[in-house]
Parts: sequence; structure tokens; C-alpha cells
Amino acid sequence: MSKKRIFIGILIALLLIAGIAVNIIAMQGRKEIEENNKVSTNVVKDVNNNTENRVPNTTLADIANVILEDELELGGDKYNPADVQDKDGNTVTLETEENKPMVILFWNDTEEGAIDALKVLQDNTEKYGDKITFSAVAVVDNSEEAKQNIENIISENGITIPLAYDTIDASLSTANNVSKIPSAVIINKKGEIINTVTNDINQDVIEANLDIVTENY
Repeated sequence: MSKKRIFIGILIALLLIAGIAVNIIAMQGRKEIEENNKVSTNVVKDVNNNTENRVPNTTLADIANVILEDELELGGDKYNPADVQDKDGNTVTLETEENKPMVILFWNDTEEGAIDALKVLQDNTEKYGDKITFSAVAVVDNSEEAKQNIENIISENGITIPLAYDTIDASLSTANNVSKIPSAVIINKKGEIINTVTNDINQDVIEANLDIVTENY
């Protein structure tokens, strides 16, 4: 065998070895990427499922609605119990009870998410009813038609939360700086507003707020 043929044979063998080495490195690289993707996915899951500082099943945006335990305020603006009306048009005042937190949901039958927020509050009355005073204030015009629509919703959904109407210049909502419907105003035992939840008033967010207000206020 000539030296030229031997040289060519060696060259081909080296190329084959180099090709095998490249394939092995590429496979290891793909494996590392897959492992990293798994880690990243688990990190996202851990963030979304962390129950120490947030509520299960909420998004990162929801957490802005929750009073975080490491950011607790000892007080807030004083709740102003302006007059509202009952279904018969009588003037009533939503006073806080002594040494008992209060939650007022400002809602109506036209704003998106308002009725769902009312249902969420209703679902929590059994768990927190003896610890927190619940009220639902319908912010509507003073027409009989508007009131009848509200009464129909209350009846159809089995709502037992005390209902009032904020129909005269929206006195109660204005007095307590409520500018968006729906809004859930969380009031502590001292009659101070410690949080106003306006976005994504869902079960997780409301329950987190109610747990914190009963345990810390």
C-alpha cells in the first residue's frame, strides 16, 4: 500500500472521529438546554404556587390588590359613613361596628365584573360573617327601574348581604374616594380604610384581604 493511500485512510478516519465528537457535543448541548428549560418552568410554577407571600392561583398582577403582611399599614384614611338609601328610599347610614372590620362592595348592574364581585363577597359571608360586617352598596341613579334591576339580581343570585343604594350624588362612594365600580373597601376595627380593591375582585384576592384584616386589625 502506498504512502498516499495510507495518508488518505488516516484522514478519513480522523474526519469520522471528528464527526462523531461533534454529534456527541451537540447531543450534550441539547440535553443541557432541555434541563434548563425544565428548571425555568419549575421556577415559574414555584412563583405562581408560592403560598408564603401570595395567594394560590393568582397572577402577579393580582398581588397588588392584596395587603402583604410585610407591608402592613397600621392605619389609613378614616371611613366616612355618609348617608345612603334602603330599597324603600329611606335614608340610612352605614356605620362600622365597634371592634369589627367592615367590607363595603360598591357595585352596579352595568359595570363589567361588578356582579361577579358581589357573588365573591357573598361566598365569603359564611366563613367571615361573624368576624366582618359585609355591605353591598349599589351605585345607580334614583329611578325605580334601576332599583328594580338591582333587586332582581339580588333575588336571582341568592344574595343575603345587606343592600343599600348610593343614589344621591353618590355620597358614600365620593366621601370615601371610590372612583371605580366595582370597588371593595376594606375597613379595619378602628374605622380606617386600609385597602380598596378595584381590579380582579376574585375569590383569592378577597380571601387574602379578609384573612389579613381579621388576623392583624
